[in-house]
Amino acid sequence: MKLIAKSLGNHIAKKSTEPVSANVIAYAIEALLGEAIKIVAFLTIGWLLNCFIEMLLVVFTYIIVRITSGGPHCTSYMRCFAVGLLTFTPLALIATLATVKSLSVLVLISSIVTAYGIYRWVPGEWHERKLRKTKEHYQNATIITVSIIFVLTVSSLLTKDLSLLTLGMAMQLGLLWQFINISPFGYKLIALLDQFIFNITNFQRGGSMHEKP
Repeated sequence: MKLIAKSLGNHIAKKSTEPVSANVIAYAIEALLGEAIKIVAFLTIGWLLNCFIEMLLVVFTYIIVRITSGGPHCTSYMRCFAVGLLTFTPLALIATLATVKSLSVLVLISSIVTAYGIYRWVPGEWHERKLRKTKEHYQNATIITVSIIFVLTVSSLLTKDLSLLTLGMAMQLGLLWQFINISPFGYKLIALLDQFIFNITNFQRGGSMHEKP
């Protein structure tokens, strides 16, 4: 994937009428390709487990909210994929079990967590990326996104239609997981999962369990 991104980056840089960095373009292409591959993999797993739509909404909601609210990152592409697999899959499966009562409770919990989270945690740290706009900008953008999600969820709840309840449940689980991510606990949890996966893969290669990534 690095070679493809580098090749495309060099090609675009040569064709550009303005001075641009081939390395920057290659990095952006690699990131986009990586995200696309991960999403396709998650959706394929959802399809195999008969929860394709639920997986789609969990992942989509998580990504959309993450754009404005930020959040922690793993230290490698594969560890990021592994953490996503370990979290999105059970969330999508849980969404298929939605009932009026369970979704109502989840909406209540999610509304409390998101309201507090927007005030205290947004925007979360974006790895090495610097924030270009004010804190209020990211908070307001997150409020708009979250409000739309809540409107859609409550609408599905009012219909009491089982198929729509599962969709609302999936959106709320994706939303709640993202806000857990940007909490102090979430940053520690992702760091622990990242290190745990690194230790396992490094141990299998014959490395030391105490070696740093």
